[in-house]
Amino acid sequence: MRDAIVYSGWTWETFNVPERIALALTHLGARVLYCGSPVSIFRHGDSRLHEVEPGIFAFRPFFASARLNKLSFLQSIQARFVAKQILERAVSLQLRNPIFFYPCLGDRLSLLSHFRGKFFLAHMQMDYGELSAEDHVRASDITLAIPHSVYHQQRARFGEKVQLIPQVLDLRHFQAADGASLEPSPALNSIPHPRLGYLGPAYQQVNKPLINELLQLRPDWHFVSVGPHKALPLPNVHALPWQSNRELLKYAKGFDVGFMPYDCFAEEKLHCLPLKLFEYFALGLPVVATPILELREFGDLVYLGDTAKELEQAVKLALQESPDSPKRCRRIEIAQRHSIQDLADVLSKALPLND
Repeated sequence: MRDAIVYSGWTWETFNVPERIALALTHLGARVLYCGSPVSIFRHGDSRLHEVEPGIFAFRPFFASARLNKLSFLQSIQARFVAKQILERAVSLQLRNPIFFYPCLGDRLSLLSHFRGKFFLAHMQMDYGELSAEDHVRASDITLAIPHSVYHQQRARFGEKVQLIPQVLDLRHFQAADGASLEPSPALNSIPHPRLGYLGPAYQQVNKPLINELLQLRPDWHFVSVGPHKALPLPNVHALPWQSNRELLKYAKGFDVGFMPYDCFAEEKLHCLPLKLFEYFALGLPVVATPILELREFGDLVYLGDTAKELEQAVKLALQESPDSPKRCRRIEIAQRHSIQDLADVLSKALPLND
């Protein structure tokens, strides 16, 4: 069984796609070196290896500064420095013929030159329209795509080199530490119902003019997002502080509707497959969204609208769902088919793990 190096643009606590892939690989018996986003050496961060999950050893490489990457010759020097740290830690862990996983590196694709020929390269394409997407696929030995549109687009040019993987959940996070069901976070107590919850920061992803029109149309409805800033300066708009993944799900447990008002004018959002969808589904929540293309397969389990009036009607239908609606059970069943183990099964078929 081969081991793995997972290079992430985030930290372990973010628990995005690279982190979930790392966890899936341990289900298959691999040991994983997890490399978080580089941190400036001038910030005196801790670069020591530590075990974040059984079999997953994490660290954050040092570099001088992200600003220096704007100059190609300094970017090359920093890439060499980061790669050296990764290679040293791979040796210290005595990894077995590891596969190197990487997300979109943007204009820092030169980092791969230090691993090409040493490792099998697995590119993780999470979104449509990523910067230099074709260059990333071309540089890889395999590309693991999540949105169907990305999969079909890249497969048209690169064929079998591109494989589809599911968006998945760590279902352990949907229970309290003692195994009991999650309870809604008390941080929501001061926010009236009905709550239209967006489980993330409401920045460029969402259609703010559309949300503004809807909430002015219905001042009795409350939009809740997670992050340091309110999406809009309205009395029925709220922002909750960022928390760990399990604590975020306690927020969602207190939502009346899982709201995904993505800005479909942006192609990246029109073609996205949000992790939020399956988090809402795992809790049985009715979901209201703008009509991103990936939602079509879920039929009547998601209520869609392009305009404020259409979203108002969609929210009304969602709020009318009874607590014992069969739709809630169907959503939970779908979420349970998007587990870390399901991802592990797909990876076992797509990757040369036993070479």
